[in-house]
Amino acid sequence: FELSSWWRFRDRVQIQTAFTLRQVESLLTLNRNELQQKLSVLWRYDARDSFLFPRKGWNWQADVQSVEGLSTEASDYLIWNHSLTRYQPIGRNGSVAIRSEFGRVYNFTERDPLYAMFRMGTETTVRGWSQSIGKTYLTSDGSAIYAGYAKALFNLEFRFPIWRFIGGEIFLDAGQLNDNFSSTADFAEYYASFGAGLTFRTFIGPIRAEIPLTLQDPAANYSFGKAADVKFILALLYAF
Repeated sequence: FELSSWWRFRDRVQIQTAFTLRQVESLLTLNRNELQQKLSVLWRYDARDSFLFPRKGWNWQADVQSVEGLSTEASDYLIWNHSLTRYQPIGRNGSVAIRSEFGRVYNFTERDPLYAMFRMGTETTVRGWSQSIGKTYLTSDGSAIYAGYAKALFNLEFRFPIWRFIGGEIFLDAGQLNDNFSSTADFAEYYASFGAGLTFRTFIGPIRAEIPLTLQDPAANYSFGKAADVKFILALLYAF
């Protein structure tokens, strides 16, 4: 069940508030489902020239969520996330996209809210890793996941045309997950990757094929210039 309101101002500013009752599968207890109530507020400023193929403008988004368990006391936390992206034209048809993103989870119970904590990796954050960034946590069934209470993420990408509907990209990603922001200024704590790829312009958006390589691995599992968890990426839409 969800009750929400949505306000739009001059086609660029959007504010959405919502109250939600939901039943989710819990990783924290032996219960299969957990009844929760959620209050959320989302702000968005979208001044991009295109949703699918942006070349210039800004995209800013911030949201806050407060979640409390009703059927059990397993969940009680507050989470916020902030993302800012700038698109800058380069030359006749090229562009540079720059993104910074931060998030924080505040937990008010003794159990870690694993389903709500931040995950990092895959084709939209730090390319080359497959959600293997962060601290190791154990779920109720004993399986391990990587997550964190505090997120810091930076992305830089140069996009350029090659021929007709085919384009190219060169990217640099860096991110970390920790218990807090104490190591945000320490670059040695960031998982970082770089790489290149091809983009194919279609009516449903760009399709990209990318090869990510390791720039830095704080866990020392992968050396500079080597492939990490993911050696090849095929995805729909730009990473950001």
